[in-house]
Amino acid sequence: MKGFILSAGLGTRLRPLTYEVPKPGVEFCNIPLVKWAEALLKPLPIEELVFNLHHKPEVLKAVIEKTFSNSRPTLSYSLEVPNILGSGGAYWGARQYFQSEDFLISVNGDNVLIPEKADLLKNLVDFHQQTQSLATLLGTPDARAGKEFNALWVNEKNQLLSVAKEGAGRPLHFTGVMVLSKKLFSYLPEGVSNIFQEALLPALQQGETISVMEAPVTWYETGDYQNFLFATEDFQKKLSSDLAQNEFVKSLYKSFLNLDHTQLFKKSGSANVFSLSEIPRDTKLEGTVVLGSHVQVGADCQISESTILSGSHLDNHSRYKQTIFKN
Repeated sequence: MKGFILSAGLGTRLRPLTYEVPKPGVEFCNIPLVKWAEALLKPLPIEELVFNLHHKPEVLKAVIEKTFSNSRPTLSYSLEVPNILGSGGAYWGARQYFQSEDFLISVNGDNVLIPEKADLLKNLVDFHQQTQSLATLLGTPDARAGKEFNALWVNEKNQLLSVAKEGAGRPLHFTGVMVLSKKLFSYLPEGVSNIFQEALLPALQQGETISVMEAPVTWYETGDYQNFLFATEDFQKKLSSDLAQNEFVKSLYKSFLNLDHTQLFKKSGSANVFSLSEIPRDTKLEGTVVLGSHVQVGADCQISESTILSGSHLDNHSRYKQTIFKN
């Protein structure tokens, strides 16, 4: 079995941060986003992981190689140059890796998705094999689906009807996770394309079945500074409630950082702090603060509701408020 982690995005809403660090390489609560994606695949017998690369490919490849240095599967790369190929073209560009497979499973490399049960994707693959669909998408209930963004509109047989803000059936949010049968490649145009508009929906109109498995998950939008920092704060709060017994989070932090997930954030005055680096006593902290490893904090710094990524150096008297910082 082969997995595909979509990693070629430009991360435009996280600029200027992503001018230097591709978004999948940005750390969310001290774990790279691409690792959050890969952890979803752990229950599956993945023999090869494929990553598509475009923006700062050598930087992201270095992050991946370091992050998965002890990983069991082979790591392969599909380079998209000179142009990014889009959500459908990504599969076309990487087709050489999947032509011998009956199906592939893909996840977005820049979101945080926390399943209630760690074996969620194993269940998704089983569901796909039972239905024999062209594709099987992972959907989750979300009040914003069909209002703030397009929804997967699904019938009573868990089959996709349409993708839009308005539709028939019940609306579900698309998590970015799907299983694709090899027949899908016959619907993909060459080069740049959109997976829904130019492959899945045309296939649906031609009579193919696309299934949607519904499952409750914690899904965080991390596409811009505001949402990223909100997700960090919400994650911190849920570690002592909804996620306190979550096996996925527990296993991820134990295997990657050898930490107890319920002890990540510690109180420091009025702040909740998760730091892998030493913080000088004269540092003023407010709100939810995350510091990665090998961060050097100068004298008399103030950090409020911010994430400081690994390897950063904070000058004396620096002020950071509601930001994600890397230098």
